[in-house]
Amino acid sequence: MLQNTWLAFVELPPAKRNMPLWHRETITTHKVMDGIMDFDVTYGCGVPLMEEFFPGRLHDEEVEWWK
Repeated sequence: MLQNTWLAFVELPPAKRNMPLWHRETITTHKVMDGIMDFDVTYGCGVPLMEEFFPGRLHDEEVEWWK
């Protein structure tokens, strides 16, 4: 249990966690859906994030946007 607490509070760079990640950019929005839409426009792979964070019903204008 102590190990889990330590992992939760210690910030390690991705290389120390054996995850080779590179920071490309930061997308900043006030709403999660807006951020996912910006991510989809930029990288073309926002649908899996949308399905993960919004598994229920979307607003009508969001449904139109994702079509």
